[in-house]
Amino acid sequence: MNVATVSSAGSSTPLVRRALIAAVLAVSSILGLQASPASAAVATPAGHVGYVSYTPAMNWTMQIFATGALYPTPTATLTVPGVVANRAPAIAGHQTVRQTVIVQKYINGQWVTLNPSRVQTASIPVGYSRTTFSPSQFPYGPGFYSVVVAVQWYDANGRLVGLTKLDYHHSADYRCITAGCWVGNGFIAI
Repeated sequence: MNVATVSSAGSSTPLVRRALIAAVLAVSSILGLQASPASAAVATPAGHVGYVSYTPAMNWTMQIFATGALYPTPTATLTVPGVVANRAPAIAGHQTVRQTVIVQKYINGQWVTLNPSRVQTASIPVGYSRTTFSPSQFPYGPGFYSVVVAVQWYDANGRLVGLTKLDYHHSADYRCITAGCWVGNGFIAI
């Protein structure tokens, strides 16, 4: 079984990243993607998509950095596992798959999308069945965080043909692997 490799879109400018996040959120709202109640991450597909397998647990690791002798500041790294995206069977030819990891922080009574999001793009050439994305890591300070992952499929002409949105909005979707953090229904906190 042939598996394609992933290239990171790390050379994108912040403006391009913001535009991509806006596009993902716009496609989600246009296609009417909504979370449904469940006990783990919810995958909501729209259009022509391939099967997506994912690990629901987001992991926090925490370190204490001393910003001054008397006032150490906790920072943590949120690790979001990469997904395995299979070829969209309804689309012939070369396919491109993009994974966008969006992290939100609870600020002043609302969830605010943080920038930059992590975007990875992979090609699935003819004869290959799937691609595996690398985990994304986000270093953050104290707060409440939630994650949404969008996986998009594009045909050989670059047209968007499908989207799967993964909503990590249950306590089972998050896991603390160090002291100083805790999980709630749809978020992780440090």
